[in-house]
Amino acid sequence: MTAGREARNLALPSHTRQTLIDYARGPIVLISAILLLLIISAYGTFGEWKREQVLALSLGMTGGMLISNGFGQAMARRGSIFLSLEDSAAASRFLRLSATVTGTCVAAIAIIVLLIMTYTGTFNSDVKLTFSLAFVALAAIWFVAAGLSLLQATGWLLIGLAAGSMAGVLTDRVTALFSEAHLVLGTIAGFTLALGLMLKAMNRGLNVKSNGSPSQVVLPPAAFLVYEATPYFAYGMLYMTLILVPHILGWYGMREEQQAGVWVMTSVELGLVLSFFPLTLAGGVAEHAFRLVWLQAGNAQKVTSGAEPDRFGTILSKSYRRQLWLYLAILFGCSLVAFLLFRASVSSGLLSIWMPLSNLNAVEFIFEVSLVAYWLVGWGAFNCMFCVNLARPGMALRAVAWGVGVLLIVGIPLSIGINFTFIAVAFVIGAAAFAAASARVMRQLLQSADYFYFASF
Repeated sequence: MTAGREARNLALPSHTRQTLIDYARGPIVLISAILLLLIISAYGTFGEWKREQVLALSLGMTGGMLISNGFGQAMARRGSIFLSLEDSAAASRFLRLSATVTGTCVAAIAIIVLLIMTYTGTFNSDVKLTFSLAFVALAAIWFVAAGLSLLQATGWLLIGLAAGSMAGVLTDRVTALFSEAHLVLGTIAGFTLALGLMLKAMNRGLNVKSNGSPSQVVLPPAAFLVYEATPYFAYGMLYMTLILVPHILGWYGMREEQQAGVWVMTSVELGLVLSFFPLTLAGGVAEHAFRLVWLQAGNAQKVTSGAEPDRFGTILSKSYRRQLWLYLAILFGCSLVAFLLFRASVSSGLLSIWMPLSNLNAVEFIFEVSLVAYWLVGWGAFNCMFCVNLARPGMALRAVAWGVGVLLIVGIPLSIGINFTFIAVAFVIGAAAFAAASARVMRQLLQSADYFYFASF
């Protein structure tokens, strides 16, 4: 029997409910991201903010998501171990410890950034306060969202954001009748409800009572936890840096004299954010693909004898490649749909109504080229997820470091030396380097798949 036939025979039929849960993760995160954009728009409308303050809110949210992604990756390894052993008490205590460390670090970073802004004197007090609060708030929400993802309860991210948004808007509109602090009151109500619902869902998912009190659990030494989590944290941060660098280089890129700085930032953000949606939408496909790969790996282990260790690697390699090409095909389809919808919105004038810019050429160029970049980023991220799941974050870290390095080397002269729109071209080149480096890492990993698989437990 050939290895290919063995891989097909070993594939277990997935339950429809689990398949739907996996596939729904992408749309849930996408709708959550759209909700965040609507929240930003609501602040600008109800608070009558200027563009600079709205931009500060957007950047604060982005920064909070950036830093929380690193901490989320850091807690995923140990947290998933406890949950796989059904030790919810240990998982609960570890997540609380992780939340404490994350909260302390986020607060310290926010204070440092605030002091830097104050020292340079480049922003007014409203802009600085808006950035800092948005940074802390989104870091908290996105960290809890990472915990919900571990518990396969991502839906509560959307429920929390939706409920918080409605509570915030309702509180703001009611209190606006008698108080000038209506926006502050609405923010407090919305954030409290959103975070409270998500935390309640996390506690219920952990089901602490089943294995005793978290206070009775003894975790590994702190030094070991830090050592274990550091490469995962570094990978999470560097991956988000790969996504963020094009934004920063685009903002400070070369522009013509008649192009205002706010117009450039808006064009860059609109092009890069809209082109990011297909990658987010296909995220659930990747989750389901990995579930199938690990099911097949577990069964391949049962039929692989000690005299034929290469047999396991062959079966795992074929399963991985099949799921990779399926994921890339679906990601391509999502990107194609996004492209067609974008062109239709431009042709009909809907995009101009939603975002009244005098010239949409820059947005169109950045969006269309960045679709290619994000497809390549998806390829690299899929490979890196494989490395991380096999407890090889160092391999994933090397791959994304190549992407960031090439992006900076190419992006600085293209965007700052020629024109800010060329950051999209540099993004494609950097993403291609990331995909190529991750493919090379995967070849190395699959050559010794049996060792890495067994060593990951």
